[in-house]
Amino acid sequence: MVPAPSPLRSSRRAVRLNRTLRAALVSAAGVSGLACAHIQSETRVEVSEREGVAPLKLGLGELVVERRVAARWMQSGPELLAEIEIHQRCRSLRWRAVLREEHIIRKDPEHTPVWEFGIAALTGSFSLAGFLAPTRFGGQTYDENGSRQSDPTAGYTTGGVFAGIAAISLVAGTIDTLRLRDEHHYADAYRPEVGDEIECATPVRRPFRQPISLEIQGLTRRSTTDDEGRLRLSLPAARPGEAHLVEGALVVDANLAVQIDFVVPYDTAEAHGHTGEVQAADWSLEAPQGPALTGPREPAHAKPAEGDFLDVGGPTSPPPTPVGEAPEG
Repeated sequence: MVPAPSPLRSSRRAVRLNRTLRAALVSAAGVSGLACAHIQSETRVEVSEREGVAPLKLGLGELVVERRVAARWMQSGPELLAEIEIHQRCRSLRWRAVLREEHIIRKDPEHTPVWEFGIAALTGSFSLAGFLAPTRFGGQTYDENGSRQSDPTAGYTTGGVFAGIAAISLVAGTIDTLRLRDEHHYADAYRPEVGDEIECATPVRRPFRQPISLEIQGLTRRSTTDDEGRLRLSLPAARPGEAHLVEGALVVDANLAVQIDFVVPYDTAEAHGHTGEVQAADWSLEAPQGPALTGPREPAHAKPAEGDFLDVGGPTSPPPTPVGEAPEG
């Protein structure tokens, strides 16, 4: 007569298998949570001089440290003829040989690789136990002769599951360890060294074929200089009124501009032959906020369209004396 398997023993083995699989799930969740380390990096740069290497002098060996603009103009009715010069101040410039060291320090405050390698060791031991003693994880049965049979399927399954978790943890720990390595980079470089003031190779230059714009009361007129720094500008239309001066700004670039004036309306005698000049010593133009205008700059959407009239509601300056006439009094 074949003895029946003990229900108590089968129940204990089922509980043991459930606990093992539950531990596998917990380990898998832990690995997924630690799979990406939260690495904090800090970069430090150190520069030190290289001994025995002479400084370099590149090009003209000068650095432009200040620019001023000079302008002369003459009005001919609705046209303005202008000539622009840019005066420059320079300092000597050399390049000193240095060694640039960049250090990238990485840290993991949570010590993620330690946990990953710990999970790999723990799950690896469970996997080894599952492969070495597979029958301890499965139930027992009896064949027709009454011999007791052990099923190793549950043991091999448990060993395979924990082996996979151990492999994943080991790979994650290795990758995070490589990511946590510090880096050190060394490179030969040159640092600029500004010296005393010197005379520029070109102390006065004229803008060569450079776009120039005239800004006045929100209106913009553009032109391009010739080879000698001269340009011709068409002034905005103006309504009839009493002759007086209107101020505007000739904008050379984002940080360079000069204030000029002209006469409106253009059909008056004063508007023909009116001249003006601004010396470089009178107008410093190193303004980081951009060119200085006579009034606030209008928003782009509020600018009048081409062909709009200038506001000539009243004179802001006494009218200039017409050419060829003596002043009254």
